Amino acid sequence: MPDIVPYDPEKRVGLGPASNGVGANYADAFPEPVASSKNVRDYIAILRRQWWIFLGIALLATAVTVYRVNKLPTLYRAGSTIRLADRREAVVSGDVPQQRMSIGRETDPLASQIQLLMSRAVALQAVELKGLRLKPLAGDSFPTEIDSVKISPKALSDSIKLVFGPENVVATSGASQAEAPYGMPVSINGVTLTVEKRPPAQEFAFRVIPVEAAAGEAVGGLQAQPRLKTDIIDLAYVGTD
Repeated sequence: MPDIVPYDPEKRVGLGPASNGVGANYADAFPEPVASSKNVRDYIAILRRQWWIFLGIALLATAVTVYRVNKLPTLYRAGSTIRLADRREAVVSGDVPQQRMSIGRETDPLASQIQLLMSRAVALQAVELKGLRLKPLAGDSFPTEIDSVKISPKALSDSIKLVFGPENVVATSGASQAEAPYGMPVSINGVTLTVEKRPPAQEFAFRVIPVEAAAGEAVGGLQAQPRLKTDIIDLAYVGTD
C-alpha cells in the first residue's frame, strides 16, 4: 500500500501556507465577524453623558400628566334602590280582555319603568324640584350651605355672584343686587335660594343654564340597572356636583 503515508497536519490540501488551493483564500472567504451594534456599556455611557436630557423629558411628562389630572372635574356618585310593586288586577276568566293579557305577556314592566325614569318628563321635574339650572363658574363645587333653590321658568340665562359677609349674603347679577341674612331666602332675576350659614369661601359665582340643557344633563348622568329575576332597580347618578 504505497499510497498510505503518515498523517501530517502541515500538508493538508488547501490549508498549508504554500498551498494554492482553497485554503489560501480561507481568511478572505470567511473574515472575522465585525461588531455592528453597541454593547450595554456603550448605552450606559450615552446615558451618563446625556442624563440631563432624559431627566428633563421625564419631568416634563410628569408635569403634563399632573396638570391634566388636576384639570379633570371631580365626579360624585349618588345611588338608590327602588322596588316596583305589581298592582295589576288578578286575571279572572272573562274579567280581563285577551288583548291586555297578550300585551302583558310580551312586555317587560321593569324595562318600561326604566324608560319612564330616563324620560325627558322626569328630568324636567327633577330640574324644577332641585334647581338644577344653576351651574358653578370656574369649575367650583356648589356650596353645601345653599339650599331651597327655586328658579322661575322665565329666569334668563345669566350669571349670578354671591358674596358671603359676616351676617348677610349679597347677590349680584348685572345691575341687579339683593341681600338677605343667613337662613333667609334671597331672590334675584327669578332665582331664589337660601344660604343656611356662611360658607368657608368668601364668594361664589354660578350661571343659570336653559331648561333643556339642564334636563339633558340630568338624563345623561342617570343610570338605571334592573336586578336579574327581581322587581328591583338600582339607580345611580354621576355628576360634577
